[in-house]
Amino acid sequence: MTVPDPLHASPGNPASHLQQVSAEMQQMQATQQAHQQAMQQQIAALKQELSTTTDTFQQELSALKNTVKTMRESAGFKPPAKGSLSAHGSDAGPNNQGTESGS
Repeated sequence: MTVPDPLHASPGNPASHLQQVSAEMQQMQATQQAHQQAMQQQIAALKQELSTTTDTFQQELSALKNTVKTMRESAGFKPPAKGSLSAHGSDAGPNNQGTESGS
């Protein structure tokens, strides 16, 4: 902070008070800009981390799906044909009364 000019240092001097307030406002604006810049950098870092985490999650999910598919196939399970009944009969509709044959 700047030291006021001794000729204008009297407490009742409006010019001195105005200079002091102006200097304080400039300091506050500089501090606010620094905080804003720091927050923007943190947001950018968090976005990057989220993107990386999402990519990793998608890769792991894909690998897990492939593992489950391989395990099911090796155990003799076949994926249901498109439009066929699911194991829980949830595909039963007006044309399909949910009559599943035992497997």
